[in-house]
Amino acid sequence: NAGGVNLTLSSGTTSIAADITQGAGFSAVSTNRLNAAPNTFSGMITGDTGIVSAVLLQGNFGSTTTSFTGGLNLDTTTADAFVATGAGTVNVAASPNFNNVDSTTARALNIATATTSTGMAFNRLTSGTGSTGATNQGILIDRLTGTGAVSAGSVTVQNAGQNGIEITNSGVDFNFTNGAGTAVT
Repeated sequence: NAGGVNLTLSSGTTSIAADITQGAGFSAVSTNRLNAAPNTFSGMITGDTGIVSAVLLQGNFGSTTTSFTGGLNLDTTTADAFVATGAGTVNVAASPNFNNVDSTTARALNIATATTSTGMAFNRLTSGTGSTGATNQGILIDRLTGTGAVSAGSVTVQNAGQNGIEITNSGVDFNFTNGAGTAVT
């Protein structure tokens, strides 16, 4: 994974404090089939990845915890920007940098079959532009459980082909604010 981090079939602890910057073609962070290990990314994660997901957490065992504490700046064009499907426990801490997740024609968030213990705090979530949008939902959250809330200071979904924000079968609190500063809960 040229410039990014790819963790596969690991059961050990991973702690990466360095900033990660990834351009087009590869995910900035990708995990697959991790087992019972805490994985912490405390540096700034920057992914301008175009047609691949900037963060891709998939197929991890339920006892795996992946935490982002140093900030996210994720931009994609045709791929979901932040994907956590079958990801175990995922936490995104509020950051003094920022946690911005944007996609031009795909989902900003795609979270399914995951848990959060401390929550996911985003500054901005954006899907779509004034002329284009995701062919499906701008934000999809399905089967997210845990004790932490999911929050975003600014959420903008434009021209989505399906529901702009779709939350199903989930048992955590959600606190979103639209681009104009109005709370959507």
